[in-house]
Amino acid sequence: MTTFISKLEHRTRELLKDRPRELSYADIAAKATALGGDIKPLWLTSFMTTPNQGFSVAKVELLYLILTGDELKV
Repeated sequence: MTTFISKLEHRTRELLKDRPRELSYADIAAKATALGGDIKPLWLTSFMTTPNQGFSVAKVELLYLILTGDELKV
């Protein structure tokens, strides 16, 4: 059985991995809070270490927005 890999999740994980080192998980969490979201540093660690675990699409989309500065176009 193959596992579906979300392109959004995959791309967002790449962006998080390649982010500027001065942008910490705590900084990302603070930006998420300012935007009305709920992303904690522990969630970011889990997101990076356990792919394909059914992460909330809303959190992944918010993280994408924070990392790119662009809203997802669907």
